Amino acid sequence: MRIERAKVDNFGKLNQREFRFGPGINVIYGENEGGKSTLHAFFRGMFYGLPRMRGRAARNDAYSRYEPWENPGQYGGRLWLECGGKTFRLNRDFRKDKTAAELVCETDGELLCVEDGDLSVLLGGISEVLYDNTVSVGQLRGITDQNLAQELRNFMAGYENGQDAGLNLDRAREKLRRQRREVLSGIEEERQRREEELKRQEEKIREHQLRMEQLEMEWKSQKKAFSDARNLSKPEKTTVRAKKAGSMAAVLAVWMLLFILGIWQGVPFLGLLLWTVMGAGLLAAFFWVRRREEKLRESELQIQSEQELRRQKIQWKAEELWERMQEEQKLLENLRTEYEQSRREAAAASPEQVEADALELAEQTLVRLGDQMQGKISRRLQERISEIFSELTDGKYRRVSLDETMKLGVHTEERYVPADRLSRGTLEQIYFSLRMAANEVLCAEEPLPLILDEVFAMYDDRRLASCLRWLADCGRQVLICTCQDREERLLKRLGIPYQKVKLVGSSKESLGNL
Repeated sequence: MRIERAKVDNFGKLNQREFRFGPGINVIYGENEGGKSTLHAFFRGMFYGLPRMRGRAARNDAYSRYEPWENPGQYGGRLWLECGGKTFRLNRDFRKDKTAAELVCETDGELLCVEDGDLSVLLGGISEVLYDNTVSVGQLRGITDQNLAQELRNFMAGYENGQDAGLNLDRAREKLRRQRREVLSGIEEERQRREEELKRQEEKIREHQLRMEQLEMEWKSQKKAFSDARNLSKPEKTTVRAKKAGSMAAVLAVWMLLFILGIWQGVPFLGLLLWTVMGAGLLAAFFWVRRREEKLRESELQIQSEQELRRQKIQWKAEELWERMQEEQKLLENLRTEYEQSRREAAAASPEQVEADALELAEQTLVRLGDQMQGKISRRLQERISEIFSELTDGKYRRVSLDETMKLGVHTEERYVPADRLSRGTLEQIYFSLRMAANEVLCAEEPLPLILDEVFAMYDDRRLASCLRWLADCGRQVLICTCQDREERLLKRLGIPYQKVKLVGSSKESLGNL
């Protein structure tokens, strides 16, 4: 991709300015506080927007820093970009009540959508962090920040085999963790529900066991009562009275015998009358006793009938209790079966638990593959850094070491030197090599322009000449913002074609040497 033209309506100290840029190296010259960093920030704002912070942070954010004091109604601008043989125009309005963006392909008239990611496609899908740490180097920002290390890890898994270089490992891992937390939360809720259900079933089983024990006690009591009722005998009083009645009958029989004998022997009339009265009394007593005996027998039969009825009632009650016990036993067995089934289901791995285990395995696999890919990309990155750094130092340093925390070190033919023991100029060269190598490895889809704002202040002429030669051969558009003439002087001496763009003067002078 190449920036063909930039028109700044109103952005910071730049107002109604237009700049044209050519392929290869462009030297953007301006004195201190002449607007170089403002133009640098303008490019970034056009590519990624200029959101406004809230609260106290809004006082020093980029939006407030570059918000124009005069004519704030024209806070924005336009960029013309060449990409894939087509020309695109990007319009942005940074005003807080507008924040509009428009992307148009002027070659075929197609209206694209920034919100849907069409601009991100033109930029090769690189994030703001990668942009700030690779192709865009701000003033006094030659050394990369720690965010580049994170971005490198994020892109390593997706880079191999032509996969999506925008894959974010940490975001993918966090998504898996979030999904697993949601599943585990559902599992915990289900576990608590199952525990409550098991407790409810246990309580119900205990209630029915208690009821079964009560029924069994009642049934045993009724069974004993039935056995006692069957062993009941006739009342003792009835037997004694029957014996008395038999004795009286025997006495009456003896009297009758004596009476007959008295008549037979000629007993006097008075004696006979007395015997007759006595006989009548005994006869009356005999009939009374017989009547009494009949009543006693009737009473005994009634008692026996009542006892039989009682035994039947006891038997019916016992049978009813037995049937209830059988029903209760079946219900209890069903409850126990249901309880055991619930316990087995609770102990068995649920589909949710299988899903949670699968998510955990996916996360572990992602980490393992990410580590493997990180090793591969790290080796590629180190090789490319070493190649670039060797070119910049004319072969003095052969190899650069880089660990996962972005800790750097260099190797000469004889020894290893940690980066913190190198001079500031050499350290700047190492980080420049890191930026360029990271850009080539991670942003290979669409080579973006390199925008360098006062990057070479710590370089001597020899280092700067080596860097300019490398930039001329890298095949990208390069925008070098500077307040000195060293870059232009060395470019002329090295015979490297370039285009000069001045920030001072009229708008027409800013168009550059085409």
